[in-house]
Amino acid sequence: MADYLSFDPFATPLQSGINLIEASAGTGKTYSITMLVVRYLLEQNITIDQLLVVTFTNAAAQELRQRIRQRLLEVRNTLSGAECEDLGVIDWLDTITAEREDLIKLLNRALAD
Repeated sequence: MADYLSFDPFATPLQSGINLIEASAGTGKTYSITMLVVRYLLEQNITIDQLLVVTFTNAAAQELRQRIRQRLLEVRNTLSGAECEDLGVIDWLDTITAEREDLIKLLNRALAD
């Protein structure tokens, strides 16, 4: 049996250039992609218009766009004091040393763009 590497969207190194996530259905690709988008925005200070996320169909692209927006809102609301059920997000936010107000501004800018 092959030894598969597990992918951790909270701990994987962020790299510039092309990054590929390829996996079977139901493995958490969309979750991972949305977290990577948020991490690039907050950890690398990259603007949303500097990121390109590609999928294969118009329907999948629309769903991914909506899920990214939902993730941006979830993280912004969590930073603003709202409850968050995603323990991964909570633990990850605890590792970020930037001021929460600055992070909220970055997320608001991404949401507006």
